Amino acid sequence: MLEQISESASSAVACLIRACATASPIEALGRIKFESLGYDPLGARRLNLIEQVNQTFTYLATVEALRYLFRHHAEYGPFRIHLGTAAGYDISSLDNRIIAEVFAAVTADSNQKLKKDACKLSLAPAEYRYVFCACPGLPRGDLACLRNYPGVRIVSLGVPMSTDMTTPAERSERLGSLMQIVGFALWQLQELETTAATYLVVRVHASRGIGTVQGDSLLKHAEGRTFGALLKELAKSGVIEDRLSIELHEILEQRNWLIHRARRENRGVLSNAEHLADLIQRLQSLTDRSLLLQKALANDLERYVLDIGVDRAVIDSEADRLARSWGLV
Repeated sequence: MLEQISESASSAVACLIRACATASPIEALGRIKFESLGYDPLGARRLNLIEQVNQTFTYLATVEALRYLFRHHAEYGPFRIHLGTAAGYDISSLDNRIIAEVFAAVTADSNQKLKKDACKLSLAPAEYRYVFCACPGLPRGDLACLRNYPGVRIVSLGVPMSTDMTTPAERSERLGSLMQIVGFALWQLQELETTAATYLVVRVHASRGIGTVQGDSLLKHAEGRTFGALLKELAKSGVIEDRLSIELHEILEQRNWLIHRARRENRGVLSNAEHLADLIQRLQSLTDRSLLLQKALANDLERYVLDIGVDRAVIDSEADRLARSWGLV
């Protein structure tokens, strides 16, 4: 479908250039208005250029809407689509529990399209009802400012301008890069969990003279707990600053998203450069925040052990031993 849309757009642009090459400005506009300079986005049939423009961006918006539904409601797929003047909702799940209307326009209230679609959906018995709009100037995502249609979610798709015709080799390369970024994010999150476990043991459970055996046992037990359980006990103990506790709980939410929902919410991302860039940025931000929180916990723990009388030379010696055992030096 995307390949056909791209090919018809290329044919129309080439035809437009030829048609306007020797025409006066008014003649050129006249040919655009009245002649069949365009092509059916999904076929070879000649079409008025303005009709092609309208259909092209409605179809591209429909593809974006499908990607949204697969990210948020993959369990209801596959989805049925009705393009052009075909009867039925623009998009629906096979069981009609999800229905959606899609349009592309200069503004959301052009020809009262948004109002008409939302009113139409508000009368339907579906579990999820969406109006997807592609309009310049509207922020991408749910439009809370337009939520005056009970039970209908209004979602702005931005303006889809690319068919992103990636080859299998390109998608494979994108997947390899993405998996590296995902893996490094998970690595840093695991390091943060280990740092939090160590922090809890030293600040809350350890006491002078417990010895290596009991200390190692406490650490092993802490490392076996969930990140959420560690943070809950740290917050309850009062040994950690409120600001740091809030940041750690925010990272916990992002960690749970990555582990449990990220794959499901980003189906098809390898074929959409814009969505892939957004996902990579989110993962890199998660990695950077994890590293910063590791350092914050480590610095706080270092200040604590120095305050209770541990010699700086002992800390440096232990750090050097660990670095050598891990192959870092």
